Amino acid sequence: MVSRTATSGRSQSVEEMMGLSTDPKARLGEARAAHLRGKIEKWGPIIKAAGIKGE
Repeated sequence: MVSRTATSGRSQSVEEMMGLSTDPKARLGEARAAHLRGKIEKWGPIIKAAGIKGE
């Protein structure tokens, strides 16, 4: 097993890192979409109540 040391000082095997996701871009996209949905749910009603509109 090959190990790499991350900048945080923790070691992870390449096998462990590769097993995290089969498609890193898809995983990042899902996380970003979830983050944006949360922001919209939080701030959407406030923005609408204030009458703020995009240009």
